[in-house]
Amino acid sequence: MSDKNNWNFSEETLKSMIERIQKRLDDNVKESKTNDIYSIGVVDGMKNALDMIRNDLEGRNLNPKDFGLN
Repeated sequence: MSDKNNWNFSEETLKSMIERIQKRLDDNVKESKTNDIYSIGVVDGMKNALDMIRNDLEGRNLNPKDFGLN
């Protein structure tokens, strides 16, 4: 898939995006000293995004582990 900016989307791109979301999730969990609603929402949103990606991969008969998802 390519757009007007000549950005090619590949499996490696998706793996990189998943890795970045997981890193930010881990960082947010470590840095969050409080259980304020905002921090809980950010962490929950990232978990939901990763879950959606996992479900989409499984729906296409792809193994989420191949993309770095447990």
